[in-house]
Amino acid sequence: MKVFRVFFTLFAVCALGLSSISCGVENKTVAKEETDSVSSAVEKKLDTIVFSRIQFEDVALGDVVPLLEKQSKRLSPDGIGISVKIADDELFDAEFSLEKSNATLKEILDEISRKTNSKYVVTETGVEFSSR
Repeated sequence: MKVFRVFFTLFAVCALGLSSISCGVENKTVAKEETDSVSSAVEKKLDTIVFSRIQFEDVALGDVVPLLEKQSKRLSPDGIGISVKIADDELFDAEFSLEKSNATLKEILDEISRKTNSKYVVTETGVEFSSR
């Protein structure tokens, strides 16, 4: 029988404001700058959301993802949070255990990636796990 325990006592370290880029000229450079700016904002969010304690025991990645999304939304100053997706079906059942205290969302994602032998990329709205 799998034991599934999750302790979330969360807090945001600081508020994150998103600024928009305004430019009258439309070209690929501006589009790239906007994408880079949005990705940079997501990366900043990953470093500002802190879990005071998190614990998973023998749990599948597919079960953890909705919890991470929900908690990031709860903690996000903009109320939107971080989208966490799984690109490869075989990763849904990848099991792992994790126990951390005072860890940023980025540190947690890095550890999950290491334990599930996966990688994640930052997208415009969050992160996406895929096979290595």
